[in-house]
Amino acid sequence: MGYRSEVALSVTTDAAFLLKELCEHNTDLKEIIEEGLNGMGWNSETIRNGHEITFYWADIKWYDSYPGIVQIQAFMDNYNSDEWRFIRIGEDIDDNIEDGYFYDSGIYINRSIEGQ
Repeated sequence: MGYRSEVALSVTTDAAFLLKELCEHNTDLKEIIEEGLNGMGWNSETIRNGHEITFYWADIKWYDSYPGIVQIQAFMDNYNSDEWRFIRIGEDIDDNIEDGYFYDSGIYINRSIEGQ
């Protein structure tokens, strides 16, 4: 089974172009990024026409030992944090990670209590 997370990475147009270029040279990164697109097309025209691209992974094993995850982390470690926003919600209620300063991305954590 393993520990599962919900993950989103939103990037600006400039960051999207860089990620696309990096994917052309790294199959591990390309595989995880394409999974995060959830079947949405990703080409230069798509990037140019959007303000950002958000990659989303539901129910994923987001382990630092997985090569694609390592490559995404390397991208975030080495690219301007104003150009991306990363959120990971783990299975445990207090296991949340928010990083990056691209606040116009529109991604955020929303927790609520509902009842009758």
